[in-house]
Amino acid sequence: MDQELTETLASEIAAKHADALAIAESARENIDKALHAAADVGTLIDKAKDQYHGRLHEWLRQYVPTLPVDQADIYLGIHKVRQRRECLEADSRQLKLIGIIGDDDLSSNGGASTGQRAGGDRWIKWTGHIVQHFREVDSSRPIETWESFERKALADTLEPMVALYKRAGGSV
Repeated sequence: MDQELTETLASEIAAKHADALAIAESARENIDKALHAAADVGTLIDKAKDQYHGRLHEWLRQYVPTLPVDQADIYLGIHKVRQRRECLEADSRQLKLIGIIGDDDLSSNGGASTGQRAGGDRWIKWTGHIVQHFREVDSSRPIETWESFERKALADTLEPMVALYKRAGGSV
């Protein structure tokens, strides 16, 4: 390969790499903004809930007809999570709740944040991190104290791992 072609190709790769990084950073910022906006909507719904207790869904249907009550419940749940945590993480559960990813996206890659395949050693290390994370979470905030939508989202996220565990010969 001649030097000019090599430099041109290298330059194009570097430029596209820089573009990809900038787009990814913008996406992360927008996801963060979306999570916080969803939590803000939940805060306002919580205020309405205090005023229209027992009639919140009816009130929403009448005064905010563009907001489905199921989505309102999701916003309220995100608001409750924000109240208990210092920050909102953009994990697969949160992304699913705000509609950035759907059930198909989670099932196609096992709930992972990327579609990368993990090799043997990498898989074992990753699994160890998950186990340690949930031990820490459970010791600081036992799963029994979680909201039902949080437990459901966790179960949905872990379901592919349980299926893999069973296929590997484990028993639940």
